[in-house]
Amino acid sequence: MRPRTFKQLRSIGSILELRGIELIKVSGQYWSFGLNETLWLYVNDVKDGYSYKVFIDAERVELKDVLIQLQGVIRPSIGRITSNSKFQRFVYKPEGPVSPKGWRFDFANELACHNFLDVCEAFASGGLEAAELKASEFEQIATPKTSKSTVTESRVGQAKFRKDLLKYWKACAVTSFKIERLLRASHIKPWSIATPTERLDSFNGLLLVPNLDALFDDGFISFDKQGQVLISSQLPEAEYAALGLAVDMKLRKINGAHAPYLAYHFEHVFKP
Repeated sequence: MRPRTFKQLRSIGSILELRGIELIKVSGQYWSFGLNETLWLYVNDVKDGYSYKVFIDAERVELKDVLIQLQGVIRPSIGRITSNSKFQRFVYKPEGPVSPKGWRFDFANELACHNFLDVCEAFASGGLEAAELKASEFEQIATPKTSKSTVTESRVGQAKFRKDLLKYWKACAVTSFKIERLLRASHIKPWSIATPTERLDSFNGLLLVPNLDALFDDGFISFDKQGQVLISSQLPEAEYAALGLAVDMKLRKINGAHAPYLAYHFEHVFKP
């Protein structure tokens, strides 16, 4: 049975309906919708029934950093996240009585909301790199340089980074799969956190098949200093085969320059 859409959500509700996305009632004034099994967002109604208010998981810092650059997207207050017991589908759930937390976004217009959702959908299907590429198609908030030049430099930098990884690895860093258009240039230390130099450093990257890229990007796998795969305890062993995982996987080669980046990934991204 199709979940009932809340009629008073005239703005965000109509946008989601237009895109074929179903709102699911949570409780009170909160509704949720999923873009894949792990990326859920929440909508909050306001008393006059007109809302553009959307929440994403506080765990998705890298996605938040991409979204706040979109023109017309009203960024959440710096350092402020919303705590709410209704956000049960969010990954970020602190221990103890503290409620799950999410970043709140508002929108200046419907176009900004559509662009926001386009980037979220790209992230759901292809990870951070796909989200960044999708965001580069839209007008962005101006920095000391114009937004156009910033986006252009970002795209050029990503293209060089991918080219350097293809030259170094020549195939998937783990499986040796060689069809280039299906390989992902994955940053070890996330783009959103890395310095400009680190973003272009080929040793801060792995060339991976899409399934391993998604697992690595979300912290469900990492690699130790010998290149041996580390698998999160949050992944049931029964699902390894379906995910294309094996406990004996390892990087085909490793350079000492990879070490600080792998250490960062293990410490800050990996989910033990």
